[in-house]
Amino acid sequence: MLKSNGSYGYTPVGRTAAQKAVMENHKQSMFILGIGLLLILIVLTLAFCYTWYSTKVPLSCTAPLSLYFWLAGISNFFLAVLLVIGMYLMQGMMLAVSHHAVAQIMEEHAQTYSIAGGQHSVSAAAHRSEFQESALHYGGGMTAVLVLQSVVMLAQIGLGIYGIVQVLQVQRADDGYLCGESINVFWTLLGLHFIQNTCVVGKLSKGLQHHPRGIDEDVLDSD
Repeated sequence: MLKSNGSYGYTPVGRTAAQKAVMENHKQSMFILGIGLLLILIVLTLAFCYTWYSTKVPLSCTAPLSLYFWLAGISNFFLAVLLVIGMYLMQGMMLAVSHHAVAQIMEEHAQTYSIAGGQHSVSAAAHRSEFQESALHYGGGMTAVLVLQSVVMLAQIGLGIYGIVQVLQVQRADDGYLCGESINVFWTLLGLHFIQNTCVVGKLSKGLQHHPRGIDEDVLDSD
């Protein structure tokens, strides 16, 4: 049987495994942070384009495109704020997952090398306690943010359908010339908006994947 090394009850192999888990979690956290910042920049850029072009729609346009562009821009600004909050909470969630991973490695390591009791168990329990506390704090906030983001995106889908109907009515009436380039801009921004929200949905799924409460349920089930 290998003897424990240090005050945490690790063998050198166990210490290396724990450090590797923390480093992997840090790399993944930084990657998610970078993707989040890029997505926020895209959302803000599109929001600016929408609100700016809402002032450029000709008054002769029979479709309420000015109102559509303005509402789409405001909703995107609100979505960007939620993404910023979500990114902060995501970092906390990743920290919680890190504590969970370290505690799990310590327990598996203890079973493998027959390390029992002592400081090792105390340290593993401390990591689990940190995980549960972070899950309660960040998990609840992240759930609220994910719900709000979903509501905003559903509202944007409804707004997009409304805009499509209005534009098609103008085109069928052969009044498109009254709107100048607004209709072309509408279709272009709508396509970009679809791509943007597809990316946001991907980020939402990533947030659900790393939700600490989901991991906590798995832990309880395994116990």
